[in-house]
Order: sequence, then C-alpha cells, then structure tokens
Amino acid sequence: MLGLGLAASSAHPIFEEPHLWQKIYNLVPPGTEGLQPFLKVFNPPPPPPGAPAGGMGQGQAINEKPEMINHLLEKTNAAYDVLRKQLEAYNPDAIVVVGADRGEMFSHINMPMFSMYIGKEAKGVPGVIGVPESLREAVTIPCHSVIGSELLEGLVAKGFDISFGQTFNPVGGNKNSISHMVTGPVLKLTPKLNIPVVPVFINAYFPPLPPAKRCFELGLAIREILNQRPERIAILASGGLSSDMLGRWVDEPLDKWVIKAITTGKNEELKKLFTIQSQVLDHATGEIRAWITVAAACSGKAKMVDYIPSRQAKTGLAFAYWQAN
Repeated sequence: MLGLGLAASSAHPIFEEPHLWQKIYNLVPPGTEGLQPFLKVFNPPPPPPGAPAGGMGQGQAINEKPEMINHLLEKTNAAYDVLRKQLEAYNPDAIVVVGADRGEMFSHINMPMFSMYIGKEAKGVPGVIGVPESLREAVTIPCHSVIGSELLEGLVAKGFDISFGQTFNPVGGNKNSISHMVTGPVLKLTPKLNIPVVPVFINAYFPPLPPAKRCFELGLAIREILNQRPERIAILASGGLSSDMLGRWVDEPLDKWVIKAITTGKNEELKKLFTIQSQVLDHATGEIRAWITVAAACSGKAKMVDYIPSRQAKTGLAFAYWQAN
C-alpha cells in the first residue's frame, strides 16, 4: 500500500561542504562529461534579461559569503529533517525513488525513456567534488527486488515499455555509482540505509523526452500497482524544481505555479507542462517530471515544507510531502 509521498531537490551543492560550492558551480554537471556529443542535441537556454553570467567552467564567482551558504544549507538540512521525520513516522518497508539520470547510469549508447533497477543492492558514491571516485568511500544501498519486479511487471502490463536492469552495471559517467538522484536524498532520508529502495529513472535531459501527460499516467499506474501490495510503501520524487546548469537563473514563476498546483490538489494541471519545445523547460528543469509522477501517484494536496530559489545551487530548491490517498 502506498501511504506516503515525498519530494526533495537533489542538487549537488546541498550535499557538500560550503568550501566546495564554487568548484561545483564551475563544473559541468557530474556524470555528463562522457556525454558531451550527445548533450549537443540541446543548447543551454538563454538567460533572462539582466541575469548574471557564470557557471559550468566559466570561472565566475557566485559571490556568496560563507555564512550565506551556511544559512542555505541550514534551511535545506531542516527541510530534509522534516521529510525524514515523516518517513520515520510512516515506517515504510520500501521507498520507490523516482528521478532523472544525468548520464550516470546510462549513456548515449542507450538512453531509455523510463527504466527501473530491480536488483537486490546498488553501490552509491557520495559526491565529493574534485575527489576521484576511486578514493571515495562507496556505500551499499539496499534495493527491494521483489517490489521492484512486481512494479515492473505491472507497468508493462499497463502498456509502459520499461527498460530494466537486474545486475548493477552503470555505463554512464559514474562507472561505480547509481545516479545522484538516489544517492543524495536516500543518504539524507535514511542515513542508516535501513529502508530498501526501488529506483525508477525518467529521461529528463536527453531529447526526445517524455511529455508531462505520460509521466502523470506513469504515476497513476504506479499508485494502482503499489496499492495492491501488502507492504507499506513510500514514494520519493528526487530532483527539481527549475534549474539552469549554467547557474544564471531560477524560474521562480514556474516553480510557484508547480507549487500552487500540488498544494491545492490540482495535480492534473501539471500535465500542461512540456507540451511545447522550450529551451527553458527542457534541460535540467525537466526534473520536474519526477514531481509530476509522484503527485499523480499520491493525489490530494501536498504539504509544502520549503522553497528556496538559489542561483548558487542552480536550482529552485523545493521540499514537500503527501499523505497518499
């Protein structure tokens, strides 16, 4: 039974120490280095008039004092604390984690629209920017292969052509780690790694991309399938909201529109997104697809925990939860 929905931003900086923020700001998003030929299929969106330049190797300073970054980290940590307490109170047997792979698990050789990992465990390498993966301490993330397999079979039966993997073998930029959309939030929400996860990947970066309507339908199907299970199950949307990988803007009007839709229970409004070709809606803002999927899976009104538009984190950082209906 699906009984709890969570949504949390998974921008790299909010899991890092303040002294690494400038380095993160100037880097190509981790995991995409080997995908540069494929990334050329879309161009970074132009900044709004008057927006500052910077980011992604341009060497621009983010011009934030350490205490300001510390304050932002305090807010994001506090938001994760709220979500973790909701999770602890519900005490689920598994968490279905829905989010975007940025070329970490997958590569331009094979970029599935929707995919699942149904193995028993995965390796996660916490992101420490500038430290080679070989020198980082990997953690083992337990996965619920039974629920994952049942969910996969159910989705296929409902007409979703879901790619899947049962052996952990990332072929993207992160050769030894599952996508950041799993590692960051899962370590925050379950620091003891005592709740197995079921990763569900949505292509949100590499066109052609799934429309919002299809993601919404995916969420409805997930809800119907999970509600037939005897276990207590939570679902997490990892990523979002608006984001520019060059760090020049946060689309606050778009973010507030999404927030209004989920907090008023008008989740079907979200199907209007991604219906046109847009440089702003494509790109990293496409991670909103995870929120659309989870909003459909939970229905009802979400409780907003916090929203922090942060150009320094290159993201409209947002945190919410649903008591699933």
